[in-house]
Amino acid sequence: MTAFNFKPRFVPKIIDRTKTQTVRAERKDGWRPEPGTDVQLYTGLRTSRTKLIGKAKLISITSIQIDWAHSWVDLTKNGKQTRIDCWKPGPLNEFARADGFENWEAFWTFFRVIHPDDIFTGFVVTWGDTFVPA
Repeated sequence: MTAFNFKPRFVPKIIDRTKTQTVRAERKDGWRPEPGTDVQLYTGLRTSRTKLIGKAKLISITSIQIDWAHSWVDLTKNGKQTRIDCWKPGPLNEFARADGFENWEAFWTFFRVIHPDDIFTGFVVTWGDTFVPA
């Protein structure tokens, strides 16, 4: 079973089902989970404070590329690419809320520190309403 680890700040949002997705960096080996995969959501993974938050089934995987320097986001799902201008964050606010943030600005501030390279390449894992608390 695939496991994802989350910072403690996201646990309440996962439990109350306002966080229904996670953005992950592309792995060097190219591995990605597939839709339909059963996953376990943890906090404190690989520590003495490991705690299972719950389980879910992945409903979609979307490619994401964020160009911090040029302020755009590309989302590609089922071969269809959508480019979103970061200075017009309307659609990105909804995306950020599903990822556990108040709005796109909060996502940007948090994520930019963790991923400082000019271009971030990864994927969005969505479990939607399939989450079941531990």
